[in-house]
Amino acid sequence: MSQINYAKEFDEIEYDELMTSNVDSTELVADLVKEQNYENSKDVSDSLNSEDKIDEEVSKNLNNTESEVEILPIALLVDDFVPEALLDIKYGEKNVEVGNKFTIKETENAPDVKFVLGDSDSNKKFTLLMVDPDAPSRDNPIKGEWRHWVVGNIPSDGRLTDATIVDSYQGPSPPPGTNEHRYVFLLYEQQVPCIEFQLLDGTKRANFKARQFAKQYELKLISANYFKCKFN
Repeated sequence: MSQINYAKEFDEIEYDELMTSNVDSTELVADLVKEQNYENSKDVSDSLNSEDKIDEEVSKNLNNTESEVEILPIALLVDDFVPEALLDIKYGEKNVEVGNKFTIKETENAPDVKFVLGDSDSNKKFTLLMVDPDAPSRDNPIKGEWRHWVVGNIPSDGRLTDATIVDSYQGPSPPPGTNEHRYVFLLYEQQVPCIEFQLLDGTKRANFKARQFAKQYELKLISANYFKCKFN
């Protein structure tokens, strides 16, 4: 089973800086976002948040955009949010780096996920979603979002053995001829320490809505990441 690990497995110097610095920890998380996962991204703050609620220096690192349409994976699925965590996702030895490409084979098993939080409150719990907004294709997403993974009640130390598997992991399987799909990870902070999630039917994954799910369970989005994959 995949393991979601808390910040200590990150670069040791950066973790020490996060834990010991007198600087506001949220600012340090923003710096880590820029340095670690989102170095190649462009400024999309106007597209992600017209009301400028997201700090400009953080928001410009949320999407690696080649064109305006590439803003959609995150901005289309969620309301405006302030990033408060660094979300690091790895399939084998390969990191998800905001829009980089993977094969179906590389993503058939659940990834390892780590997150660094601006607030280290050990009593908080978290929920992770993975969805595909491009089902069955980006041009005709009538089955989007396709739900690939839901894990709730994740403790701050990241142990999945103590979390709730709301829906088991399903790797990407984009149909032939549909070009690249975008697979989006969304990390939420729970507003209550333990949620009694209704377990989801793994045979009925089409037309899931992350925004509605978050509203239903009062989840606060704090980070996001995504990769691309197509039939090969």
